[in-house]
Amino acid sequence: MFLKTFFKRKTPAGTEQPQQPEMSQEEARAFISQIPLQAEKHRELAKGVFGIELDYSADSILKLDKMIQEGWPKPPTMLDQVVLGFGSYLGEAIRHIHGGDWGFNPEQGLYFDVGGRDIKIFPFAKVKKRFLNGDEDSLAYYYSFIRSKVEEAQKSA
Repeated sequence: MFLKTFFKRKTPAGTEQPQQPEMSQEEARAFISQIPLQAEKHRELAKGVFGIELDYSADSILKLDKMIQEGWPKPPTMLDQVVLGFGSYLGEAIRHIHGGDWGFNPEQGLYFDVGGRDIKIFPFAKVKKRFLNGDEDSLAYYYSFIRSKVEEAQKSA
């Protein structure tokens, strides 16, 4: 399976836009079809290496920061492969909790639409930022923000 790099960049206007290598629709579908398998591999790795049980719950998302902090005080040399596992698990955990679908379009790249509420998130980009920037890009905080957006959307529906 191929591996693509996912990250965000600042645009001249100062807003963040996802920037991803060019990917065809076919490549995107193939990548998306492998995300649940990558998330499961990550669960096995978390248990085997860290002794941490991940169960696709909100509590398990909170454990991701601890794993990163303990396992990688500095960004790993094979960052993209580590991001693949963590990003797959993060997105799949959010899918288990709130529902939603992975998607791709040439303008935004690969994203996750949370709960079908047009809340688009970029789990791979966020995980990469967490590794590069440390606690300031906490995954626990990221999830609490997503949860609040889902709750707002539910109230206004």
